[in-house]
Amino acid sequence: MSYKKKILIVGPILDFGGREIMTNLWFHTLEGAFSPSVLSTVYMTKQSVALKGVNNSQWYTLPYLLYKNNFLVKITSLITKAIYRRKERPHLFIKNKLIKPFVDFNALEEKNIIKFLKETDLIIYSDEITGKWLKIIIDVSEKNKIPLLFCLTGKIKSVPNFFTDNNYNFNILSHSKQNVILIKDEIKAKIRNVDQTTAIEDDLLNIEIKESNQLTYGFLGRFSEEKGINELIDVFSENKKKLIIAGNGPFLNNVLNLANKNKSCFYLGELNPNQLIGFFSKIDVLIIPSHEEGGPLVGVEAMAGGKLIISTKVGAMPERIEDTGNHFWFSHLEKDSLEKVIAQVEAISETERLKIRHQIRDKYIKCNSIQSIKNQYLELINLILKQ
Repeated sequence: MSYKKKILIVGPILDFGGREIMTNLWFHTLEGAFSPSVLSTVYMTKQSVALKGVNNSQWYTLPYLLYKNNFLVKITSLITKAIYRRKERPHLFIKNKLIKPFVDFNALEEKNIIKFLKETDLIIYSDEITGKWLKIIIDVSEKNKIPLLFCLTGKIKSVPNFFTDNNYNFNILSHSKQNVILIKDEIKAKIRNVDQTTAIEDDLLNIEIKESNQLTYGFLGRFSEEKGINELIDVFSENKKKLIIAGNGPFLNNVLNLANKNKSCFYLGELNPNQLIGFFSKIDVLIIPSHEEGGPLVGVEAMAGGKLIISTKVGAMPERIEDTGNHFWFSHLEKDSLEKVIAQVEAISETERLKIRHQIRDKYIKCNSIQSIKNQYLELINLILKQ
């Protein structure tokens, strides 16, 4: 039997989100020609989107490894769980008050991560540029000549000094060309661009593209300042147009107040992956009012669903919907900008709106489909391994 190169997919992988979807896609892209495994540096359950179709022997979490391999950590975790009468798995309580004075968890975590890194032939690390383990992973990669692909998530706001002060020679994967402008001339690392896709592709592509007399607008995401949710609320508090909002976050009360005051606005709550299709089936236009983004994933989902997109020029959005006719951009720096774009969308004919929606979906199928992204992943991995 021929040897299959081991590839470790590592990062702060949780249960649901863009990183988790990409982790799962990476795993299933690689599992034929390579031997992939997943290591989460944080608490992740077996229900994680990242682990769909992944065998138990192929994934690990750092909290469980610390719990399993250290007797004192295990005992104090079990005691803490019993004291508080909690139902969660005991390794959720590893950093308890009983053990903290006696264990250097940073050192323990670092030791376990390095052990995994040294046993692999290629590292795929997914995190923000300020991620906790980035420097250690780069250093291990460089010292042991293990190829590294750093999958950049989130918006680059600042760049750590070590990132530019050293002559690193690894690979950086970004969803957006715009997001790496800050670093592209500062480092030796090779920058690659591969966009996102969606795990619910089949269901989104099955949504019928049809016009309605009254457009329904939608927002899906975190209710926080950088997502522009308050600016969206201000506009829809006045215009009385139908808006469907889903998500959660610090500004939840603002969303609930809007839904209570404006009977045309509806709050669906925080949706799990199985409920996303219901959201996209209800709307005609997705609004992305973010001040900053690395992607966003919701933009790709809207493309697959054949929805019109009103957006700020964030993340990969300008590249994604180029040449689709969907040029509905607004800026928070311009007064009444969102209201004007909404009026622009409603002023065009139903026939033109349908045409644009089909072009958006066609662009998704061509550039962002699961198969398209898989092909780009494989091509990139083979290229890195040959370097």
